[in-house]
Amino acid sequence: MQTMTDQERQERHGLILSLWIGFASIAVILFHLGLSKDNWIFSSAGFGLFLAGFIAHIIVNAVAGTGFQTREAILGLFVFALGILAFLISVVMGVEYSSEHFLTLSSGLVLILVTIIFYMITRNGLRDAFDQFNIIKSFNATKADGSASIKDDKSNDIGSQE
Repeated sequence: MQTMTDQERQERHGLILSLWIGFASIAVILFHLGLSKDNWIFSSAGFGLFLAGFIAHIIVNAVAGTGFQTREAILGLFVFALGILAFLISVVMGVEYSSEHFLTLSSGLVLILVTIIFYMITRNGLRDAFDQFNIIKSFNATKADGSASIKDDKSNDIGSQE
């Protein structure tokens, strides 16, 4: 990761916002059109545009030499969780989806999750991708005798030369 000047950070931020405004607004329109007109093709196109926005964001990050900022990751996780929650509530409340819509919604949400996991694994590697969610490791547990923390013990690493 390279250090960015204030102007470069603002330019990246503006580019990311303009990309997401374009992709997300059209995706929401297509998604709504698909649900209201009972046409799964429009809903699929909405998910496709959402994924295109995510890929465009990844490309901007690669060109700028940065990764996702914490606020961007939190916002993305919140929007994804909100989408899943809305889908689950609608299913529990008894909204009757056609089989095409149900398949489109569920597979679209799964595809987004698979895309995020694929990005994390290809960007960070399998171990580091898992470590980003491993909150137990951050408790800084100590050995039974209390002499050193597990984080400092390198003998547990794969391929250690002891």
